[in-house]
Amino acid sequence: MKRINIVICGLLATLVYTSCSHDLLDIENPNEPTTGTFWKTEDDAQKGLDAVYSRFYKEGTWMRWLSFRYDLGSDEGWSTSP
Repeated sequence: MKRINIVICGLLATLVYTSCSHDLLDIENPNEPTTGTFWKTEDDAQKGLDAVYSRFYKEGTWMRWLSFRYDLGSDEGWSTSP
């Protein structure tokens, strides 16, 4: 029984000491653009600008009801007839 406990403790110690190091857990994605690699060409700048303006074309922000919202906030949006 004592020998089994020593073997089990030895196996557990081996597993604990040979686990992943921190370097293996912090791997950078080579496909993800970063600020150091993205803003290099004119095409990258155009893609960044497109990403900024694409937020305005989502439903409910720019193309859908925003102009009606401004009209309803003024006197033109409400009827004055009885």
